[in-house]
Amino acid sequence: MNAAEQAVAELFRTDAEAIDYLPLFATLPDSAASAGLSVWWDEPALFRLADQLDAVEIPVASVEWALDVRWARDMPSLREVLDGAEDSAEYVRILKCDLGYPIVQALRGERWVLADGYHRVAKAVLEGHQTISAVRLPSSRLGEVLRVGSPFFDALNTLGLHDPDGLTTVRRIARAAIRERAHDAAAHRAVLGES
Repeated sequence: MNAAEQAVAELFRTDAEAIDYLPLFATLPDSAASAGLSVWWDEPALFRLADQLDAVEIPVASVEWALDVRWARDMPSLREVLDGAEDSAEYVRILKCDLGYPIVQALRGERWVLADGYHRVAKAVLEGHQTISAVRLPSSRLGEVLRVGSPFFDALNTLGLHDPDGLTTVRRIARAAIRERAHDAAAHRAVLGES
């Protein structure tokens, strides 16, 4: 493990906020691990920066992959919502979103990922649009929007800025932390003579 990974692992052992996030990261589906940006941002800062940048029109087909992302095992993808959950809150959220606001993309390795706008992409697909307005954040400006002030999120951002597969790495570390906690609990029960 490198220093950034060790910092996250230590926080998963000792930091209350990090421990609360253990189940989320340990069960992160593959689609989310590969789709996410690997850093955590402050939404107001993200939107302020996006407002300073020019929007461009991009093909909806280039971001339609976003409809297949599952952010949790028990959460449908937006494509599944579009394909049959017209009465769901997510479907209503798709219908209400405003395509007048551009989606926000950031470069992750060699790929543009969405930082904001999944529901707008879904609406563009639903309405048959060929293009969608997008603001593209240069990698050099990501530091301006990072969520700061929490040791846990600071450590995640340090890891994510240097590891384009940071979500997959954090998932691996979280799973190891859960196994370690289970082992420690079993050892504790054995010492106490409990089964």
